[in-house]
Amino acid sequence: MVSHGRMCQIIGVTVHVITNNDQHLADSIADDMAKYIWQVRENFARGSFPLPQEAVNRIKVTIDSDQIPVVFGDYSDRPGDATWILEQIITEQIEGVLYATLRDEHVLEKLKQNGAKPGDPFDMEVGAFTGPQAGNPVRITGRVTFFGPKWSYENIAAIEFGRNNLLIITPTYVQITSPEGVRFDPVNPDNYQVFVVKSRVHFRRGFDETGYAKTILVVDSPGAWFGTTRLDSLDYRFGPVSTLYPFGISE
Repeated sequence: MVSHGRMCQIIGVTVHVITNNDQHLADSIADDMAKYIWQVRENFARGSFPLPQEAVNRIKVTIDSDQIPVVFGDYSDRPGDATWILEQIITEQIEGVLYATLRDEHVLEKLKQNGAKPGDPFDMEVGAFTGPQAGNPVRITGRVTFFGPKWSYENIAAIEFGRNNLLIITPTYVQITSPEGVRFDPVNPDNYQVFVVKSRVHFRRGFDETGYAKTILVVDSPGAWFGTTRLDSLDYRFGPVSTLYPFGISE
């Protein structure tokens, strides 16, 4: 038996059809699916995620309507040190936030050198050291509630600040995929109404599909960075956006 097929590709999307020796059928199915993919491109591939300021403003309404807990998925942050959302949370004085996690190995080293322990005051700038895509360092003033080994790391830190806010600092990029991932003494995730996680998809299984979080917001960052969902903001030099799926004209 010889199988015939047809593969139709629109930048970033591939349709692969296999039939039992029927090239006409393969062509027909591939073309039909390609047309459908093009027709739904606005909702499927051009959906927009809010920027930090808009997302935090939305959260105020969400909290007032008791649609909590809320999870912010920090979509664009690959190194793990971006502070865009953290800065807005502080500016807008959002309460009950568990920020898990922010990468800053430099802060952890300073805490180690100072012999940090629970109850110690904390006053340092954190995050935003890998480049402009990470935003600006944010000053956190509060107290250390945990400092020690966790998750196979020599040290992580939990810093209490503001009104019932907790920032967990790790030495590398960490994706928290469920509330249980941040349940350890003295941290109880059930005490918080807003979660910020450095994750794009993986958090959904533990926070979304389980019904734990009532509201999910995947958040983009300002600027045309490599992690943005606003693909038409990037500088395409060898593939003008006018010819790229899902922005250009269908061939």
